Amino acid sequence: MNANPLERVQKQLANAFEKAALGYLILGLKNFFSEQKQPSYVGHQATIGNLAIAVELMLKSYIVRKNLLLLFKNLPVEVRVLMTNPESLPDSFNWQSFEIELRAASYQTIGLDECISLFYLFFPEQKKILKSHLKFLAKLRNASVHSISPDFQQGYEVNRVAYAALLVSTALKDELFFIGNINKRFPEIVAFLKEFQEELIERVHKSIEAAKEKAKRLPAKREVTRQVSIDYWTQAVTECPVCGNLAILNGTTEKITWVRRGDEEINEPGLWFEPENFICSECGLSLDGYDEMKLGGIDLDSSEFDRTDDLDDFESDAYLSVSYFDK
Repeated sequence: MNANPLERVQKQLANAFEKAALGYLILGLKNFFSEQKQPSYVGHQATIGNLAIAVELMLKSYIVRKNLLLLFKNLPVEVRVLMTNPESLPDSFNWQSFEIELRAASYQTIGLDECISLFYLFFPEQKKILKSHLKFLAKLRNASVHSISPDFQQGYEVNRVAYAALLVSTALKDELFFIGNINKRFPEIVAFLKEFQEELIERVHKSIEAAKEKAKRLPAKREVTRQVSIDYWTQAVTECPVCGNLAILNGTTEKITWVRRGDEEINEPGLWFEPENFICSECGLSLDGYDEMKLGGIDLDSSEFDRTDDLDDFESDAYLSVSYFDK
């Protein structure tokens, strides 16, 4: 039989996902920019839903282009063999029936969270920048599609969702032809991205100034000893850039396939903590995401985040608690 019987299906599915993604993206951006110019009673919930769905479909279009098998969950064994080792099947094998099922979307596909994880695998340089934004987008997607998004939050929420959707489309612009032309359809995008970054900088500056004012009323470090206890795999401790006290970074500890020692990368299993947000309970400084933490003066490449020495504990103790003392 044909060694690659599903190439046509792969191409058709990829194009179909991209076409659908473009439709949702256009609807979302039209609503988004029209609401910016003239707010209406309708609000932003449909905008958030459309943009989040567009992100999921963009990622699925890219994923299916890379590997058809990655797109689906719980496939019949015959289809898995057909995708991975078609030459092993006999000439009498009726693969056309499975082609029809695939093209008809009869099999369950992966969800948004799984799409995002694969996106980071293919575009590791985007993970730091986009992780907090896409985590936020995934949360808002569920509320927008299945429930309600509170009106008092929607101005900030919709800007952040639009920002994340546009960054994903930019990352994929060389892979998805029609998505790559989105800036021509919406010239407002350039100004919005610039304004979002300016507002982000202003928000961080305001947070720092407020923290500095509160820090003036704190006792000197030498006058008090503080204890900070953390869940070691989801948190880390660092010095607050404003008040100098111990503060908490929330994030995830993940296994990696390489370890950095100075300027050298070593191909061996490692463990690394990836910060997602920062909060100081003393001065109140709060920073969410890579951009805010970087602007706030957090060292996001600190060697303290290399936890390779704790690899055995990571695999044996899922709830390791650690305490630090600020003297």
